[in-house]
Amino acid sequence: MDSVMLLFLLLALACLLLTLSTRSKGRLPPGPKPLPFLGNLLQLRSQDMLTSLTKLSKEYGSVFTVHLGPKQVVVLSGYQAVKEALVDQGDEFSGRGDYPVFFNFTKGNGIAFSNGERWKALRRFSVQILRNFGMGKRSIEERILEEGHFLLAELRKTEGEPFDPKFVLSRSVSNIICSVIFGSRFDYEDERLLTIISLINDNFQIMSSPWGEMYNIFPSLLDWIPGPHRRLFKNFGRMKDLIACSVRDHQATLDPTSPRDFIDCFLTKMAQEKQDPLSHFYMDTLLMTTHNLLFGGTETVGTTLRHAFLVLMKYPEVQARVQEEIDRVVGRARLPSLEDRTAMPYTDAVIHEVQRFADVIPMNLPHRVIRDTAFRGFLIPKGTDVITLLNTVHYDPTQFLTPQKFNPEHFLDANRSFKKSPAFMPFSAGRRLCLGESLARMELFLYLTAILQSFTLQPLGAPEDIDLTPLSTGLGNVPRPFQMSLRAPAGYQCPTFAFHSSVTTSEYDSKYDPFQTANREEAWAISRSAGTMSVGLLALLLLLVLTLARYRRGARGARGALPPGPAPLPLLGNLLQLRSRRRDHALMELSGRWGPVFTVWLGRRPAVVLCGYAALRDALVLQADTFSGRGALAVFDRFTQGNGIVFSNGPRWLTLRNFTLGALKEFGLGTRTVEERVLEEAACLLDEFQATAGVPFDPRRLLDNAVSNVICSVVFGNRYGYGDPEFLRLLDLFNDNFRIMSSRWGEMYNIFPSLLDWLPGPHHRIFRNFAELRVFISEHIQRHRQTRQPGEPRDFIDCFLDQIDKEQQDAESHFQEETLVMTTHNLFFGGTETTSTTLRYGLLILLKYPEVAAKMQAELDAVVGRARPPVQADRARLPYTNAVLHEIQRFISVLPLGLPRALTHDTHLRGHFLPKGTFVIPLLTSAHRDPTQFKDPDCFNPTNFLDDKGEFKSNEAFMPFAPGKRMCLGAGLARSEIFLFLTAILQRFRLLPAGSLGNLDLTPQYTGLGNVPPTFRLRVVAR
Repeated sequence: MDSVMLLFLLLALACLLLTLSTRSKGRLPPGPKPLPFLGNLLQLRSQDMLTSLTKLSKEYGSVFTVHLGPKQVVVLSGYQAVKEALVDQGDEFSGRGDYPVFFNFTKGNGIAFSNGERWKALRRFSVQILRNFGMGKRSIEERILEEGHFLLAELRKTEGEPFDPKFVLSRSVSNIICSVIFGSRFDYEDERLLTIISLINDNFQIMSSPWGEMYNIFPSLLDWIPGPHRRLFKNFGRMKDLIACSVRDHQATLDPTSPRDFIDCFLTKMAQEKQDPLSHFYMDTLLMTTHNLLFGGTETVGTTLRHAFLVLMKYPEVQARVQEEIDRVVGRARLPSLEDRTAMPYTDAVIHEVQRFADVIPMNLPHRVIRDTAFRGFLIPKGTDVITLLNTVHYDPTQFLTPQKFNPEHFLDANRSFKKSPAFMPFSAGRRLCLGESLARMELFLYLTAILQSFTLQPLGAPEDIDLTPLSTGLGNVPRPFQMSLRAPAGYQCPTFAFHSSVTTSEYDSKYDPFQTANREEAWAISRSAGTMSVGLLALLLLLVLTLARYRRGARGARGALPPGPAPLPLLGNLLQLRSRRRDHALMELSGRWGPVFTVWLGRRPAVVLCGYAALRDALVLQADTFSGRGALAVFDRFTQGNGIVFSNGPRWLTLRNFTLGALKEFGLGTRTVEERVLEEAACLLDEFQATAGVPFDPRRLLDNAVSNVICSVVFGNRYGYGDPEFLRLLDLFNDNFRIMSSRWGEMYNIFPSLLDWLPGPHHRIFRNFAELRVFISEHIQRHRQTRQPGEPRDFIDCFLDQIDKEQQDAESHFQEETLVMTTHNLFFGGTETTSTTLRYGLLILLKYPEVAAKMQAELDAVVGRARPPVQADRARLPYTNAVLHEIQRFISVLPLGLPRALTHDTHLRGHFLPKGTFVIPLLTSAHRDPTQFKDPDCFNPTNFLDDKGEFKSNEAFMPFAPGKRMCLGAGLARSEIFLFLTAILQRFRLLPAGSLGNLDLTPQYTGLGNVPPTFRLRVVAR
């Protein structure tokens, strides 16, 4: 994959170098001269962006401009410049700048990354609610002391043995903010807490590496490059799922008159402003704000504590002096409290110096000026992003005597009393000051003093060998991995803290620690490997520029009167705006700017995108004939040559469709006969499930077997045994093709088929698999020829052969053997892969939400019982089950982009002229995620298909089989199979995950032609 990704990166660079022009700088501060597209990348080492920017400040002054790729950014360096901006002109600099690693997840939502009125409303609300739940008050101190008690208990269990403190500290710190957000702390072995911490730590580490830095500069390009940065968005998605699950639990038990925590308060506010179309309080805002609070409340404090441990072990004399002050002021009979802080100036100074020296967020989160701003003789235009180098504030020699050294004297006056410094800004300054500043300060003081009261921190080697330089620097300064041991003083007795809690701590077990040796080595690898990203990118650039110059013919004439959309680049089109990782999401984001009907360029081909239920209805239903053509997909076109029922057009398609519908109905499709076939196959499937005997298994192949056998019985006239090697090979070919066509390789082949034909990669397997499938189908056709009785068809193939015989004298007949091969493939592929994928996703969702499965089983027991299998006639009396099955199909959108359409003649749509032949992408997932049609569309919620009385309700925006003239031929069969297979399984078995529920991830493994679920294993136990 590396070769093709590097090629496209270089193509993008070359095209942009050809097309981008230098922007006018106006009155922006001076800075190094940028290159087109690359900006000042050659002056900024991705391995150490902070050092590079600091060096530039020595040349260009404390206010200067750099180009991070094509984006202009103003950099502020040193205490005076940062203070003048964030404090003296705090309102002007109060915007939040672009930060792609977060923005691609938050979409500018949530308290940390929103702007304007939304940010102001969220900040006011959050500040008030956090205060109500004790932030900055005695009540939150009690929570910290309680959690500190649990932490000390965990640390005592190490019994002087070496350990890595990272995970145990993260668990304890995270529990504080969790108690405010979720209403309770977690046991230290709770899978939810372990997952939250693992995801947050992993993301913080990646965002603080050069991969994170480079992603923030070139997000569109890095979306195409393999690397650890890809884990960021998968982790974000899992985190969102965890939060959404908790929100659903809160919704089910919410008492608006007695809120238990932050989520309850937010839900109540949402209900209060439900009728306000301008409200900033809705579900996605809650999810993003909760994530912001969790991330900020966990990682920065935990990281600071680890820095503190390293510093105190490096300087044992400092540690001893702090312990002496604790013994003198507090003693050892009770835990330190906040009231002790004023009597402990040296300890307070040490903690402040740790924060200054560690400089956990060295470049701050980016700010943005919200209006044209005069600053130090320059005019910074509205919307300009600003980087405030907090590191240069904390290391400013005009503010600190020995800034490069750890020196607690920086915060002590001549009388040895604690003194503040205006240059102390670990929580930033001004309007964007960290919401959790007071909580973090309390945690650092109470945790460190409690630990040092109880233990002496001991390094495994000599103190002088401890390296305090960060492992990586980006979003944060990440300390190097280390191990340590704890020594309790002789005769030590645990200090007491009076509190009442029903929660008990549990033994720290290293098996839960995802940050053992292997991951530390990975962390080093991330840091080392990222440096190669910017090295060598220009090696082939000049050659590519010269080559591309021959092909530089824009789309000026071809664009005509098509709907508006993002400006395309030569050859690449809008490839940079379409992240191949989730093209459906990228198109929906573009719709937010360009409207529900817009144009994108897939390489050199324009495509009109239909986004949202209303646009899809207006086109595919209200103008069904006009939008009934099939757009060409290169990955299929090379095999089908426009033949077969799915990819043909014009009279051939109409003829094949009418014939196929008649033949399939003749063999039971949509009748009682095919239901009997499905029930027969369901019984076989249940026997296979039973044979697993409770051992974890991957259900994919068994589901493929069952679903495929139904269509096989119609097309080939017989079913296959589940162990038949020929049949298993056939199913593996279908599955392999579906996965590849749903991957980046399949998407790229559809855009650049001629180029991809010359490049190595898994996409070549598609055509080898197609060839093998052709042989299999052709052999079956030949067997039918030899054994059939003309006029007495046994199956679909016999019917088609009869029609070939009838029209053999017609030179214009559409019934030829090649058409039979392609149509059989279309039916087999469509009748197997999409339904099987839906069933696999259905099982995964039911594992994720066992309460949904339990409610379905209760309904089945009440309506059907267990003496007979469910049948189609039961569906009307199973409203909840029916709603769940519809919600599964809506939520997964198994074919998210649909299959492309082509216009059969000129038409007008929503004020746009669309010429005949226009390639159209019907974005089906946008109907399924349309907030005007479904409540909380990004969450799994069966009530989307239930009315107020609990009865099933249909929704016209439900279109998994596509609407209009090109609606899937097998929609009726697929609905029957999904209902009969899943209800039969749930009637007979309990579904159990092979691991923990928290590790079940609903994020597609691939998204392209289809949404392919991640591989998973489950256990089934007879009920």
